[in-house]
Amino acid sequence: MNENAINQLSLIADSHGVYAEDFADQLMSKYTSLGLMLTATVLAMRQYIFKPIQCWVPAEWPRPWEEYAENYCWIQNTYNLAFREPGFPGLQAREEAEISYFQWVPFLLSIQALLVFLPHLLWRVTSARSGGEPHRIVKLASELASTGKPKRKRRKMAEYLAKQLRKSIAIAGTVTGSRLPCCGSNGCACWLFVSYIVNKFVYVLNGLGQLYLMKTYLGYQDLHFGWSSVSHLLNERYWQQTGIFPRVTFCDIPIKQVGQWNTRSVQCVLPMNMLNEKIYIFLWFWIVLCMALQVVYCVFWIASIAPPARRLKFMRSLVRLESPHSGLGPAVDTSGMRAFMRDHLRLDGVFILQMVAEKCGNLGAARILGPMMRHYEEGDRGLSECDITEITDYRDRSSRSTLPVRENGRVDNGFHHQ
Repeated sequence: MNENAINQLSLIADSHGVYAEDFADQLMSKYTSLGLMLTATVLAMRQYIFKPIQCWVPAEWPRPWEEYAENYCWIQNTYNLAFREPGFPGLQAREEAEISYFQWVPFLLSIQALLVFLPHLLWRVTSARSGGEPHRIVKLASELASTGKPKRKRRKMAEYLAKQLRKSIAIAGTVTGSRLPCCGSNGCACWLFVSYIVNKFVYVLNGLGQLYLMKTYLGYQDLHFGWSSVSHLLNERYWQQTGIFPRVTFCDIPIKQVGQWNTRSVQCVLPMNMLNEKIYIFLWFWIVLCMALQVVYCVFWIASIAPPARRLKFMRSLVRLESPHSGLGPAVDTSGMRAFMRDHLRLDGVFILQMVAEKCGNLGAARILGPMMRHYEEGDRGLSECDITEITDYRDRSSRSTLPVRENGRVDNGFHHQ
């Protein structure tokens, strides 16, 4: 196939941001990150463009004094008193009741947006470390499924994707040798799947870290503060009783008059805290939902890929779907399919096809599997010498275990006549 056309198609797919990730990953890394950045931008504009605080000052103060008092209270923090407490507490009690987090909410949300994106970057690094190209395969498969190209071009594109998948599986076998339990005689081909499952746990740990960060920063007592806040609202226990995100606070302003310092206390309103409270309550439930979806999808992937029977069922469904288009027989021998999966496609190959099916539908995965099965049934002896040289070069660079070599000196990538 024309390499220029392939490169152009790759650039288009890259611009769409399609990766080998499921809905739970995208929900947390993409949409949550974008939502946090958007919220942080809106709050920052509200704070630094409009007026974030309004203070009640003595009537004799002119307008410049009032503006000075409001700016001073904003940057020097305010303190919260029990609702309708008759007197002012002492200096130490005021320092303990000081509230210093509301000015930094936009920055905290921006930091959270970056932190929630880290598992996505980790998955891209670990998948690239395997030497394969799962993201490229998924991107191009997505483009193939979404463009109305002629049948001949679609067939060539499917051939190219099948070749890329074969190369990815062959290179992945050089990464970890036989140090993982899923490694067989033809090398290890489960690095992508194991890395992806581990990354699921990283997402869950990231969510727990987000909850802990919010709890510590906002001064809550436990990690289920979101549920507690909703319970307080339903029971009509508002900020006056809880002290969290108070709307009315106090501020002490030092004023130098006639050679001495005097302190004036003013009462201020923080309307931003009404919005901040709702944002963090929603964010708590959102992160809990994202973590729950990560657990559900992790169980789904393990249940779909780990059991050999489930892998066999999935592969046979793809073969039946592709057989009218590829010329494959409607029925595939079970033992032959097991041998093809064990010696040629292996765990990572099934995982990539499952990911393509998740992103593009089963037909997209079947179009990639069809050329691979045809090569297998026709007794194709494998990749070209150029492909083998590329795999060998990667193996030498990574200083990992070698691919198994047959007696005739060719790499045993599994695509040989049985």
